[in-house]
Amino acid sequence: MSTDNEALRLGIVPLRPLGLSDLLNGTVEALRRNASALFGTALLVAVTAELVSALVTVLALGGIPQAPTVINSFGDARAFLIATAIAALVTGVVGVVLTGVVNVVVPRAVFGHTTGLGAALRAVAPRLPSLLGVFLLVTVLIGGVGAIGVGAAIADPLGVLVFLAAMVGVLYAAIALSFAASVVVVEGKDVLTALRRSRVLVHAVGWWRVFGITILAGAVVGLAGILLSTVFDAVSGGSTVGVGLATIVAGAAFGPVTVVLQTLLYVDHRCRSEGIEGLWRESA
Repeated sequence: MSTDNEALRLGIVPLRPLGLSDLLNGTVEALRRNASALFGTALLVAVTAELVSALVTVLALGGIPQAPTVINSFGDARAFLIATAIAALVTGVVGVVLTGVVNVVVPRAVFGHTTGLGAALRAVAPRLPSLLGVFLLVTVLIGGVGAIGVGAAIADPLGVLVFLAAMVGVLYAAIALSFAASVVVVEGKDVLTALRRSRVLVHAVGWWRVFGITILAGAVVGLAGILLSTVFDAVSGGSTVGVGLATIVAGAAFGPVTVVLQTLLYVDHRCRSEGIEGLWRESA
């Protein structure tokens, strides 16, 4: 089982240590074979997040602010920044459903199974509270460290050193804890155990490996989203409806991609460090 031709393959990837091409091909195969579950959930999440974000923003600010063309002070961008923060938080909270569905579908797809939308949602439903707990705890942790760094930089010129250290901490934590959702769904662990185990699994093969692949995937998906938003903006003349539609389409089309790739990374790191037997039983 040391070569591509000899490696056993039951589903979307060969059952051996995965290279970058295996991860990319596996992502495409997972999306193709489970389109209804992955893209269907992504569409539901994107629509829900956009509607809820718009409602909360209107209630909080009295309307949906446009991006300022000229910024002379914080006040010029305050409303837009608040709206952006609301959208990011709502999208993250609602997005735990997509994260959960992906972590049901992908490990099963590795062993040749396909999963429908209804089955995936039923399977992930009991894990949603823990998934939400992971999201909120990681958000508070990373946001808190980042806020300390920004506050130090504003308060004192030497605070920029604290800011740089905080940014390193934020980046490290974002990668080291990136498998926590997979641990919650696939292994059924509680929030704190999932966070600790994520760090162990990430380092089992290499933090830098996860970092590099995550950055590469994020850059490609981000660029595709920007291009799509530019097209919608040109067609709609920058209207609120046009921006909203662009957000929904981008979320539905590209939302599952990075989550699928991240889940495959979890599968690969776990199988490299612990063997495939446990994952096989859990995904049956």
